[in-house]
Amino acid sequence: MNKSNNQDVRPAGKETTKAPSSHSRQAQSVTPKADGATTRQTRAKRRSGFRPDKLARQTRRKLDKTTAHIVKHGKKFIVERWDHIRMARRNVVLWLVLMLALIIGSFVQVIYYNNQDITVAAANGGTYAEGTTDKLTTISPLYATTNTEKAASQLVYLSLLSYDEANKLRGSLAESWSHDDTGKVWTVKLKPSLTWTDGEALNADDIIYTVKLMQNPDINSTLASSWSGIKATKIDDLTVAFTLSSPLMAFDASLTFGILPEHILNNKTAIEIASLFSEQPESIVGSGPFMLNNIETTDDNSIWHFDPNDHYYGATPKLDELSIRTYSDNQTMMAGLERGEINAVSNANTQDIAEVDTHKFKVVQLKTADGVFAIFNNSGELTSDQTIRNALRLALNRDAIRNGGVSDDGNIQPPTDLETPIATGVYDSIDQLKQPDYNAEQAKAELEQTGWTLSEGAKYRTKNGQELTIRIVTIAGTNYQDVAQMIANQWKEIGVNATVEAVDATQAQQGYLVPRNYDVLVYQLHLGADPDMFAYWSSTQATPTGLNLANYSSRRAEIALANGRTNPNPSARESRYIAFVDQWLQDNPAIALYQPSFFYVMDKNINSLSTGGSLIDASNRFQNVSNWTVNTTPVMATP
Repeated sequence: MNKSNNQDVRPAGKETTKAPSSHSRQAQSVTPKADGATTRQTRAKRRSGFRPDKLARQTRRKLDKTTAHIVKHGKKFIVERWDHIRMARRNVVLWLVLMLALIIGSFVQVIYYNNQDITVAAANGGTYAEGTTDKLTTISPLYATTNTEKAASQLVYLSLLSYDEANKLRGSLAESWSHDDTGKVWTVKLKPSLTWTDGEALNADDIIYTVKLMQNPDINSTLASSWSGIKATKIDDLTVAFTLSSPLMAFDASLTFGILPEHILNNKTAIEIASLFSEQPESIVGSGPFMLNNIETTDDNSIWHFDPNDHYYGATPKLDELSIRTYSDNQTMMAGLERGEINAVSNANTQDIAEVDTHKFKVVQLKTADGVFAIFNNSGELTSDQTIRNALRLALNRDAIRNGGVSDDGNIQPPTDLETPIATGVYDSIDQLKQPDYNAEQAKAELEQTGWTLSEGAKYRTKNGQELTIRIVTIAGTNYQDVAQMIANQWKEIGVNATVEAVDATQAQQGYLVPRNYDVLVYQLHLGADPDMFAYWSSTQATPTGLNLANYSSRRAEIALANGRTNPNPSARESRYIAFVDQWLQDNPAIALYQPSFFYVMDKNINSLSTGGSLIDASNRFQNVSNWTVNTTPVMATP
């Protein structure tokens, strides 16, 4: 009992109250008295120890005590430790910043490692739009002349054979092909279940019908001369035999013509067929991976739209559409690439490639089976002299010419060197044969010995009062136009007045090639994958319409060419072509410069032509078009 309770207890006897009896309590409860009741309640509270003033005092004392404790602890833990709290707050902030940095770092690390497992893959769909300055007026195999016309034709009209990425012949519509022991009869067997885009069967009748169209003089096909005298015979629905008037071991290269549908064109006249190809080309069904949908024409330009062929025997193209857009010149074409009108450019020239933004576009450079030559007019007033031809060959630094177009950024690599009239890679034995090395001093000496002297102070050599002038002709707008100028500059260094005339392609045939109106022609020839160069170097082809642009004539070369193209024995063929090349190098009817490159510029997201490959020629660029894509999608990388 605490001290305050002891003071409130009174001594016994001073104030004693008897407990009422039960009878008295009962009586009181019946008739209570107000004053008595209050007194009893007061007494009861006193007996129980309850006193209001005492409770109030106790409450005040506890409140004071609690307040004192609060003040004491507040002073101790807040006022006296305020600096510690501020320090703690800084530490907490630093801790939170550190934790946030750790969280962000972990998040970035997770993203990084996730990205290591994600790569971009090609996806189906989209439109592939190619731009070209090449002429595109028809896709008919009968009339196509330019590389783009031939390429577009191959999208729709398949051939019996085509070239693969190694420039080797492969079966397209043909399942197999072979020749007999004489080399005069070639048999081709078609793949089974071939169809046109309208679902009709493609068979031997279509092959024979197309050959007859090419041979028909009223059709006036560009392929007529190469099919003269050849007979096509149907063996069965899937087999055709071709009978030649004489053996031709390179005949399989002629089986790359596009096949046309007999059931669409049969009973139509030559005029009707030409009109149909001109006015409604989309109505002539094909068998290729694509079919022509429509043609848009704007001013001098046109857009040819091709859709996938659902009846194509091979893999269905991954593209939704392929279009070819023509431009009037290279400048507007490259501007169209920058604007996104097109996403690829075909056969761009080296000047355009030098300005390509390599962050947005990639440049593909492919070796072709063509050759660029400085072709002497062997019937020319001065170039008929072999001494002059030999001196001009010695004075030509061909390595400097090949490297003249190389770019510092690596976009343009030097073209493949060419030493002979046969493409590299056909025969290793012929690849070992070389033209004489560059030797300007020897060239000067040979000219001096034959009377072409350089007087003191004179720029050019003369003989009997005549100046040594060589007129070089080339085709304007080509990659070898600059080559012609480099040749002229090198020949001027030995005292030859060499001039260059770049002519428009539309004027070249009648104005220069047919009349052989040049001393030297810098020109590109298609060499192909076979060594048969009869068309370019046989004297039988030295006619106004022939392809012997050098007017070259050599009995030894003639015999070697004839034997090489007709002999069915592979070893004998090779030896004949070695003999031909030896004679060609000795006679020097032309200077082999290089095998030109095909340049293709495209958006970096595109998957089409592969860098480092080769093309038989620019018209064969759609050889693997079914696998081309323009869209991409992220995928998990495989370990």
